[in-house]
Amino acid sequence: MRATPLFFVLAGTVAADDAFAPFAPIAPLVGHCWRAPMDQPGMHDLQCFEWMFERKFVRNTHVVTNPQPIYSGETIYRHDPDAKQLGFHYFTSTGALSQGHLHPTENGYLIPETHVGADGKRTELRSRFEILDATHFRVRTEILEGEAWGIRGERLYTRTDADAALRSAVVLEHEGRKYALAFSRSTDEGWSVVRLDANGETVFSADAAADCWAWGTRDGTLFLLSQANADGGAKGWRAYRVQADGSGFTRIHADTVADGYLDRSPDGRTWAAERRVGAHKRIVLFEEGGASPRSFGDEKAAYDDADPQFSPDGKRLLFRSNRGGAWELYTADLDGGDPVQLTRDAANDAISKHAYGGEGPPRWSPDGKRIVWMRKFPERGYDLWTMDADGSNARALTDNGMIDDAYPSWSPDGQRIAFDSNRDGNNEIYLMKADGSDVVRATYTPKAELAPLWIRID
Repeated sequence: MRATPLFFVLAGTVAADDAFAPFAPIAPLVGHCWRAPMDQPGMHDLQCFEWMFERKFVRNTHVVTNPQPIYSGETIYRHDPDAKQLGFHYFTSTGALSQGHLHPTENGYLIPETHVGADGKRTELRSRFEILDATHFRVRTEILEGEAWGIRGERLYTRTDADAALRSAVVLEHEGRKYALAFSRSTDEGWSVVRLDANGETVFSADAAADCWAWGTRDGTLFLLSQANADGGAKGWRAYRVQADGSGFTRIHADTVADGYLDRSPDGRTWAAERRVGAHKRIVLFEEGGASPRSFGDEKAAYDDADPQFSPDGKRLLFRSNRGGAWELYTADLDGGDPVQLTRDAANDAISKHAYGGEGPPRWSPDGKRIVWMRKFPERGYDLWTMDADGSNARALTDNGMIDDAYPSWSPDGQRIAFDSNRDGNNEIYLMKADGSDVVRATYTPKAELAPLWIRID
């Protein structure tokens, strides 16, 4: 028996609001990305749908990869009041343009399309579009050759968050507790924080302000920096905490901080953050809601300390600093004493003027024995590296030329590392084993996503 197309099932719901009714044919696609294999081995077409301007339009961002992006385009759908149909314009990275309308048929929609190439050549196409179920749709395209229509191709698209490998990767169990991924996502209004469940779907959003970043987590609590200023006072970043389910959004301290890692000691008593002191970044320690933050080391020093993280035993801080002239990674006691330099590579010292220098923000492994960080050399993007806690046995986990692999984070069992990467054209979240193998892509959205963290969800 032929399955009922999903858009017929949902059309009544969408049509309940006249403003959204014209988008009923594609409404089930919005908010998801869909991927289909192409004829050439290893080549895929990825399409991501999202609402625009309070649901007045739908945007479909499309990229063909093999495995790197080789072709991309963007489709804008709108209700055409003259034709009383859903119309679209499609713009491509090659300079070509297509336009057409969706015409209802018994099994879906027929989409006649006029394609004008960058050279001005016009081509007539028509596609038959059918939503098969909640996770699949099919497109069969024909091309007009002379006076006859010929088959150009057929593609079956699968919703990316239905991928079994993804479902098993984004949530893990460790010592009887469950953990999921949280990260920062670009939006039209700024940056917000989201969390993924086992189906890869967004279930948590912390968007208290135009910009909100997740920089740390412990014991089911996410640590955020936000420019929310509801209580007045000076403009700037403020530190907040929020529970994994989105509840308990709470300001940690009255003072403003700088944009960088935010962490809480394992015993829950002390927080570490950055703040600006004159022209320099300095690390500060403070108690929640307590007295003014106190300096880590010499507050008047003419160098920068940044991105602090407490060791798993709470006795030392891991951070980065340009106190030696170039950005390097260090550990030190909580008062700044006994600093130990962990990284030394003259080849990346020339990157010192970059926001992160040659040695980017690091994170401890859960057992405190290893460190993972992002590292940059001239004429390369960022790669991910690991080393022992004393700086020995450094090795690269990724080696991708000008691609940026960045903001790594250990899973609570120490077996996996989450990170963001632009290896597929857009910044997305990925997972890999701690040795750099078995890379799995975790997000497929039109927006940039950065800096993943593992948060306990039960």
